[in-house]
Amino acid sequence: MAKRYPDRANEYYFNTSDKAELDWLKDELLWIEARFEDERDAVQKYPNAVRVGRGTKHVPREVVRRIILEIWVELNKMLEAKGRYTIEQATKRLMKSSQLPAYDAIAIDEVQDFSLLSIKLLLRFRRSANTRVFISGDENQKIYQRDFTWKELDKGLTGHTITLSKNMRNTPAIRSFSDRLLGVDCSYEDAMNRVHIKNDEDDGVVDLLKRLTDLKKDETTVLIGNKERWKCVLDEEKVAIVDDDSKGITRPGLYLLGNLAGKGLEFDNVIVDYSREISEDEEEEKRLRYVHFTRARKRLYIRYKGTPPRLLSKYYADFLERG
Repeated sequence: MAKRYPDRANEYYFNTSDKAELDWLKDELLWIEARFEDERDAVQKYPNAVRVGRGTKHVPREVVRRIILEIWVELNKMLEAKGRYTIEQATKRLMKSSQLPAYDAIAIDEVQDFSLLSIKLLLRFRRSANTRVFISGDENQKIYQRDFTWKELDKGLTGHTITLSKNMRNTPAIRSFSDRLLGVDCSYEDAMNRVHIKNDEDDGVVDLLKRLTDLKKDETTVLIGNKERWKCVLDEEKVAIVDDDSKGITRPGLYLLGNLAGKGLEFDNVIVDYSREISEDEEEEKRLRYVHFTRARKRLYIRYKGTPPRLLSKYYADFLERG
């Protein structure tokens, strides 16, 4: 595609050396697939479609969107030739099925990260109009660029909203600390208890993990960051890691998680490896880090290396000064 449009080869969606830009394009292609029924529908509607809550500085003009559409068409041709398909395409196939399961009650959690199409599919599982559907989510924990409005789901849906305000997971200190990312005023004194930010090398993180696992044998500890790299580091240091099978997440010990793998989980101690920023978009970075911080039940540790990340400098300058 870049060869087809050489005058645009340096624009963000063709910059193959920038992972963040490629991730943006990948997500946009998935959004197109999930939002439009077929190629004809996408060609008619996508060039001028409203992208609610995209959370990025990239706002492509119509001429650029038409090029992105061509990329999407080429991608689908390649997938079809290899007998492969995306989750969104599989969902479309299921939408047409006459053999879907039927339920009297349905609960959908983490809805902020679902595509419109996937929610519509789950609503097809209703046994009747009397089937009760419970949908829960938290926009502050949105880690994927999905967006929809409730009116788009089903014109026949009726219901009401319940806002949950009581926090059953975090200590007041961790909650206060995390809420700064949401624009809530919290003093250092309110947030400092059991929350630590430190400029440290890998050796310091390893020492901390050893201390926690030695002193807190009945607690769960997680290190969030580059999972493969840290596994190599900890294996070399002979630090035991709990196997991450589905049954073991509540067993005491040390766990490793990638940056996008912590949703819905909680641990007594959380160490966040903030040695690099995950997203170039500040709002997206805030949501990802908010998820990381709020995984902690008792203690939260954040390590960075060298220059503090922008988010820490902007929201936690007082912690950095005292660190």
